[in-house]
Amino acid sequence: MPKLDLIARFRIPEGRLEDFKPLAAQCLAAVREKDPGTLRYDWYLDESGTDGVVIETYESSEALLAHVETVQEPLGKALEFASLSLELYGEPSRELRDALTPLGTKFYAYLQGL
Repeated sequence: MPKLDLIARFRIPEGRLEDFKPLAAQCLAAVREKDPGTLRYDWYLDESGTDGVVIETYESSEALLAHVETVQEPLGKALEFASLSLELYGEPSRELRDALTPLGTKFYAYLQGL
């Protein structure tokens, strides 16, 4: 099962949504242009505009590592004021695990399903 799912949760401070939106748009544009291994990259906001979720799917660990490089600049700017938590579902390579562990990523191994 090489496919990986990632859930990224953002906490956007009150009054910073308009700063956050263009950075999110830059991430999406970069992914469309440079990330062929990204299978899903959907952004959501709650009604208050302070909690965001990105649901992502990658064809492999290598594709997710490439994605990290792709969004590094706009994501770094967003993290100057927003917070991020990550959940990774699947079996990441050692290199990917090592790259995501410092970010406080929570890892979930596949157990069963349809």
